[in-house]
Amino acid sequence: MIYGMRQGVALDLASKMMLGVPLDYLDEMAKSALSELALIIFDQARQELDLTGYQCLATPPSVITSFLTKGLEMDISTVRIQTLIIPISYSAGEIEINIALRKKKS
Repeated sequence: MIYGMRQGVALDLASKMMLGVPLDYLDEMAKSALSELALIIFDQARQELDLTGYQCLATPPSVITSFLTKGLEMDISTVRIQTLIIPISYSAGEIEINIALRKKKS
């Protein structure tokens, strides 16, 4: 799963996860809060997939940040992986969740 959002959205989500602590930048605590949210979302999805017979494995979440310079943004290529993209409207902006499933090689 890849979660994509602008920095303002990430700051707002992390602030809410940290009980309203105001944030000006994504420090280690804020990144930890976002990682925890990612784990919560993944665990819910994993439970639903388990009910349909899919077993899912996950690695610990990583938070990758990119500072915008002259309008350039970071891209993570998923060209070789088919993904389901779920757009979410959030009060602070848009969130995009990219989900990829594949069969385990025997």
